[in-house]
Amino acid sequence: MNKKQIEKGVKEILLGLGENLNSEHIKRTPERVARLYENLFIGYGPKPEITKFKNIKGVDDLQARKCDFVSFCPHHVVPYSGNIYVGYLPGNYLIGMDKIDLIVDYCAGRLQIQEDLCHEIADFLMTCFQPKGVMVQAYAVHNCALCKGNPGSFASSAVRGVMKANDHMKQEVSEMFKRLDELERGK
Repeated sequence: MNKKQIEKGVKEILLGLGENLNSEHIKRTPERVARLYENLFIGYGPKPEITKFKNIKGVDDLQARKCDFVSFCPHHVVPYSGNIYVGYLPGNYLIGMDKIDLIVDYCAGRLQIQEDLCHEIADFLMTCFQPKGVMVQAYAVHNCALCKGNPGSFASSAVRGVMKANDHMKQEVSEMFKRLDELERGK
C-alpha cells in the first residue's frame, strides 16, 4: 500500500470538493485517511497464516461462527457492513473459531462486491484446512444504496463441498446461524 499516493489522492478529492487544505479540520485529513486505509484494506496485504490442528478425535459435527464485517463497494468506494455467518463440517483438520474472524477480516479488506466476498471466504476456508463442506452467508447494509435513497440491505451466500447437495445439512447450519443471533440478543 502506497500511503503517500493515497494522501495525494485524498488531497485531490478535497480540492475537487472546494475544501481549504489549510483548514484546521482538513489539514491532516489526507494522512489520517491513509492510516485508516492501512487498517481497513488489510486484504491487499499478505494472506494471514492460519494455524490448523489435526482432527485427532475425528470431530464430525457442524461448526458455526458469526462475524461482524466491513467491506467496500468497488463502484463507489463506500462501506457496506453487516454479519457473515460461516458453517463448516470438519475434515482432517480443525481451526480455531477466532481464525474465522481473521479470514473474514482479510477477505473483506478490499474493494469488492458482496457476492465475491462470500465466495472468497468459502474458497479460503476450503483451501486452508480442507473441511468436508462450508456454507457462508452475508447480510449487509450497503451505504452506497442508502445514499441514493434506496434500501441498502442485501444477502448472499456460497456453499462448498458436501453441503452443496445436502439440503438437510444446509438447513441445520441455517438453524445454527439463527441460534447465534438469539444468543447475541440474550434469548
